[in-house]
Amino acid sequence: MSGRTDWATRAACRTVDPKEMFVPARARERRQTDCLSCPVKIPCLAHALDDRIKDGVFGGWSERERRALLGVAPAVSSWLGILEATGTDFEKAAALAQQQRCLPWLSSEEEAAFNAVFHARFVPLVAFLISAGGTRQDAEDAAQSACVELAATWHRVECPQPWLRTTAYRMWLKSVHRIRPDELTESISESPMRDHSDDVAERLALVQLLRCLPLLQRTVMAFEIDGCQPSETAKALGMPAVNVRQNLRRARQNLERLMDEDAGGGL
Repeated sequence: MSGRTDWATRAACRTVDPKEMFVPARARERRQTDCLSCPVKIPCLAHALDDRIKDGVFGGWSERERRALLGVAPAVSSWLGILEATGTDFEKAAALAQQQRCLPWLSSEEEAAFNAVFHARFVPLVAFLISAGGTRQDAEDAAQSACVELAATWHRVECPQPWLRTTAYRMWLKSVHRIRPDELTESISESPMRDHSDDVAERLALVQLLRCLPLLQRTVMAFEIDGCQPSETAKALGMPAVNVRQNLRRARQNLERLMDEDAGGGL
């Protein structure tokens, strides 16, 4: 493999005769062994796409697969950010690549600013939606749709990051639950319990615990974990901040109860 970089020193094929990655019969075998579990298959694939390497297997992709992706989005000059957001899924990578190249209404500076927000927020945005109760597929779809909407309305958005979070959440909620944020309700009665707000976020099974909560409690906790103040969450959900604080308190109480049950073997 030519043009070796730092990531290449950690590649699963680093001790393999380079010819084996370029001879079709041997390359097919290597794709199912070395490439499948290689820790650097994403930068490897990005390298091949960026440099328009025509031959050989890179990142587990054949020449034909790379050629097809480049044909979908020939203007993309850097693939690493796209692949980090989508993994090596062809359809998702192609969709995001097309979205990024369809920004004719933005200047080069604005496009760079949009891409910076996209690369910084896409993965955390997916994690936020998963915390709110979404599956990975639904979360990725909503995050991608929100990014497309952000690109289309870039000139009118003053604070892109909170706008992106709110828009992605509402798109996910609408597509999955078919309800609006103002229709979120909960029916857990209040009861005095010790506040576990400091240690809840440190639990390894946090997402599983969150999914045991009523929808509104799970939602406000997801916003808090993503760094929102109650006032920001209230604005995103269209409800009074006092209601957000109340449901945060109830969510923490119920998370405490769930953790106590887990510790005692109740789950």
